[in-house]
Amino acid sequence: MSMKSPARDGGVCRRQWHRTRREHLLQLTGELPTNLCLDEITLTICCRYAESLLKNPQVKKYMAREHPNELRKLERILGEFESACQVENAPGVIDPPRKNRIP
Repeated sequence: MSMKSPARDGGVCRRQWHRTRREHLLQLTGELPTNLCLDEITLTICCRYAESLLKNPQVKKYMAREHPNELRKLERILGEFESACQVENAPGVIDPPRKNRIP
């Protein structure tokens, strides 16, 4: 079975993807999130801010000295976040160029 382009399949793939995503969200939470996009943006902003703080040598030194467990947890969370971002932007995934993208 050959793959059809989105233009040729009449939107079947997109509808199936949305239906599957909706089913998984319902299965996980029991209800559809009403503000998923807002939550993703908030998470991205918070993680990027935490990364910028940890790039400051004084902040990282203080965290390592006074709160080593929290620093390890934060670094693990930021690593997981970065891995998730890389998976979404993996090679072969068409991602349109964005203006004003947060680095």
